[in-house]
Amino acid sequence: ADIVIAAGEGPAGGGYQAATVGNLDFAFCVAPTHPLTRLGRPLERGDLLDCNAIVVGDSARTLSDRTVGLLAGQPRITVPSMAAKVACQVAGLGHGFLPRACIANELARGTLVELPTEEPRAPEVFWLAWKTGAKGQALRWWRERLNRTLVPALLPRSFI
Repeated sequence: ADIVIAAGEGPAGGGYQAATVGNLDFAFCVAPTHPLTRLGRPLERGDLLDCNAIVVGDSARTLSDRTVGLLAGQPRITVPSMAAKVACQVAGLGHGFLPRACIANELARGTLVELPTEEPRAPEVFWLAWKTGAKGQALRWWRERLNRTLVPALLPRSFI
């Protein structure tokens, strides 16, 4: 790709330029019938070990795998997209952090509930990156708009 929107740290090795374009807040959510809702206190790491974590598979083809928010040895269900992650959590199949911008409707309807955790997830920084020396018209258009907040406006407000 000549230009990407990515989260977290950039790939090692350089060869690109990047500009921060926004932050995304996260909420730890489960279905209202999930066993974790019965604890009545902030969740600890040990509380999560026996429950399925719903995770989005890393789609990078040439970079090493990146794991965020998963405990060693924790059972998991890996899904191909954020929409599938939300659907699995709404169905009560597991838990995990979700972007607030994507789940406002689910929280309002009560199909997901937010639970407090002892270790909340920090907001994720999103950035726009391009190959050093690239001069395409689409890249120029994006670079002219870098002063605008792109995220979470780029993400769907609801998947259902």
